[in-house]
Amino acid sequence: MAGEYGIYLKCHKPALFGGFISGTYLSRFKTCVLFGSIELLGYAALTAQAHFHRLRPPSCQGLAISQTTQCQAADSGHAAILFTGLYLVAFGASGVKAALLSLGADQFDERDPKRSSLF
Repeated sequence: MAGEYGIYLKCHKPALFGGFISGTYLSRFKTCVLFGSIELLGYAALTAQAHFHRLRPPSCQGLAISQTTQCQAADSGHAAILFTGLYLVAFGASGVKAALLSLGADQFDERDPKRSSLF
């Protein structure tokens, strides 16, 4: 149980940074746009690496099940594109995760008694 909680905590801790930026320096909307754009750049890098053959590491020769599979390691350029894309996605998601829920809550009008009764 402690291991699962540690993983959960590590996944949601970066959202504290996004919440700090959202509450201190930028508005919630600007935070969602900025961090959403960063996340989109990460997805674009990962998509480009998956699509273009030059950006992919060389494929393995042989069957994946057999013990004689020959695989070359990815060079530093391939690894840099992969990890840059992954880190951009994680960084962007941390800001969006922190600001999006409160941005949605800002749209709620508390003075409307009919809608207030739903919550």
